[in-house]
Amino acid sequence: MLNICDKTIMDMDLSFNRKMSVSIRFGPVCKYTITDMYIGSSTITWFNSIRYLGVNIESGSCFKVDTDIFRRKFFASSNAILSNSVHQAELLRLNLMEC
Repeated sequence: MLNICDKTIMDMDLSFNRKMSVSIRFGPVCKYTITDMYIGSSTITWFNSIRYLGVNIESGSCFKVDTDIFRRKFFASSNAILSNSVHQAELLRLNLMEC
């Protein structure tokens, strides 16, 4: 099926971005080892997690989105604001945290 898609795309003078093409498994098949797929001569490998549009998607028995990175960045930003505004008025610190 992928070879048919590749041939059709090449006939239209387009190409797949083979470096960015990856696969991920969901559902009961995630526990099995599956061989790599090929588009032309390039390999599409299987990954346990991918980043798509800034969101980390995890492989597993159900669809999972990893939000730990967002939480980590939020708390790092909050701690940076609070640690750099120690000598400021409480009202100013509150306004900084609300922004």
